[in-house]
Amino acid sequence: MARLTSDGLRKNLTVPIGSSEGTAETSILVGLGKAIHNDGIRLNPGAGNDNQVNLFQVTGTIKVRELLLIVTTMTDTTKFDNVAFKADSAGGTVDITTLSAAGARACCEGTILARTNISTSPITVAVPSANVLVVDPALSEIYTPFTLVQETGGVASYILFEYDADAATDLIIDAHCLWSPISDDGLLEIV
Repeated sequence: MARLTSDGLRKNLTVPIGSSEGTAETSILVGLGKAIHNDGIRLNPGAGNDNQVNLFQVTGTIKVRELLLIVTTMTDTTKFDNVAFKADSAGGTVDITTLSAAGARACCEGTILARTNISTSPITVAVPSANVLVVDPALSEIYTPFTLVQETGGVASYILFEYDADAATDLIIDAHCLWSPISDDGLLEIV
């Protein structure tokens, strides 16, 4: 197991089997793949549609088994809609999910936005209740894995999150992904 450090060097990282430990700088082997977390992403772009934030960078070929966001801090989501996951490179953008219209407006701290189906389906939004966390039945479904291939020639390729917002929109999300390499150079890194 290796991790990419701030100086760009890969260093060995040993983690006990069954560990669920993870930080913004670690990629840990768990279950059917590696878990990577990009924590503390602020979504506060000002007014506009089709805002995009890169979550992870793809190298080589990888299989993604789970992809989700958790809202950790929320100030205003009056206009937080048309949310989607996409794959992006210089050659263009491809849907990982389709747009989910107004479902994200009701999000609060603890809300989960997840890909639970094929790319022609919208993001699943699971909003906790005021008293007890209610897990949307769709989140208990088997996540639909998908494969990402970096654009040829080593062109930077990303998993991104797209959304519409207004000047008041302000929230912080953590991005989580369970993935595994397919090619020898297959790698998923935090942007």
